[in-house]
Amino acid sequence: MNTIKEFAKRFNPQSIWIVGGANRDEIMGIKPVDFDLVCVGMDIDEFIQTIQDLPHKMVVGKEIAPGVFSDPPVFNVEITEGQTVEIAMARLEISTGNATHDFQYIPGKDITLMQDAVRRDFPSGAIYKNVQTGETFDPFNGRDDIQKGIIRPCSDKFPESPERLYRAASQIARFKWQATAELITVCKAMKEQAERIPAEQKWRHFEKMVKHGIDIQAGIDFMVEVGVIPAMVVPQSNDPVVIMASMVKQAGEDMMVMFNFPHDQRKIVTRIVDNPDCSHVRVLAVDIQPATIRQWAKVHGRNDVLFTATHIGVADKPEQNWITGDDLIAMGMKPGKDLGQMLKFIKKAQATRTVIDRDEAVEMAKVIMGDRWVM
Repeated sequence: MNTIKEFAKRFNPQSIWIVGGANRDEIMGIKPVDFDLVCVGMDIDEFIQTIQDLPHKMVVGKEIAPGVFSDPPVFNVEITEGQTVEIAMARLEISTGNATHDFQYIPGKDITLMQDAVRRDFPSGAIYKNVQTGETFDPFNGRDDIQKGIIRPCSDKFPESPERLYRAASQIARFKWQATAELITVCKAMKEQAERIPAEQKWRHFEKMVKHGIDIQAGIDFMVEVGVIPAMVVPQSNDPVVIMASMVKQAGEDMMVMFNFPHDQRKIVTRIVDNPDCSHVRVLAVDIQPATIRQWAKVHGRNDVLFTATHIGVADKPEQNWITGDDLIAMGMKPGKDLGQMLKFIKKAQATRTVIDRDEAVEMAKVIMGDRWVM
């Protein structure tokens, strides 16, 4: 906090406020990690000039008119080694359409904290604390919401950004908060817009919900209630693979498409959904981390899978490869894509026991290399 105070002195000391998750976390007794700062009362040119002398990464849209931007002018500033803060000027957000990015952003010297607060998602995230004085500004009684464990919209501007529906689900799961009737009603009305937002944005909020959620079912239930996914029951797990496998088993592979689940993990989900029998456990372990196998087996009552994984030695760590990249290079193969494909092929052969030991794995590699290894 002292470092942030020193940083604020580069500006008008009274003009820098902490806003958002850091204040929420402090109220909840959680040590804040990420700090978002907002600056009021400065001319935009003066603000940007102050930033220019600092190590920073500017995330800013094109200035489409004097003082009007296509994306919010935000700076990620390294204020000390290992600590970065996000700082932006207080701004208005003007909706120009129904899409997620249909906004214009107007920062300025005369924009007040109240005007800045109206654009925010939830009262719990619209609490401001002055860096220098400690004064707080809580226009929507966010502290009360935190203490009551409820979540609701900040203002009637909430529906302008349909992504907020998924942010609400994430925070409900993360903090075990209760959605108010107002939030549910508003999000039901936003359903069609929310379904059209880019899948990668849905994935960002889904991943956060799962990895940080203390009650993931609560987040799922909220999305069910507002109508964006069908009813389902998922285990309490912070592993996205385990949660998605449960969702796919109940609602089909469209769930992976809807949430833009990473393509390189979709086959893992599919294998889990197929309820692998004991003979397939070693093959599962080729693609799936041991912790995920254990967790999936536990939440689905598959003691047979857990027993077999333990028995064949893949419950705690993957089986050691009989052939390595160094082996293939020593055999005359050049580093590159083909080498990686060869390793994968031999690893699958090992898992299925097409080859039964290292000697057979080496012979298989030699045969394939002799055939010039064409995939």
